[in-house]
Amino acid sequence: MLAAALDPDHTESMQTTVADDEMITVVERPTSGGLRATVDDYLVNLRVADRTQTTMTTYNHETQT
Repeated sequence: MLAAALDPDHTESMQTTVADDEMITVVERPTSGGLRATVDDYLVNLRVADRTQTTMTTYNHETQT
């Protein structure tokens, strides 16, 4: 679910694979500044997606009990 949520943010320099309960993203950029900016953006988006998923899971659990 997290990988799908982050897919629109991917650039040509990024590749994500998902296997079992593990998500691996590889970022290749020609400069360290570009790498830093790309990874920073990606981590912010990942944090938002993770918090959203956690909130929805908690909400669904609370409404079903």
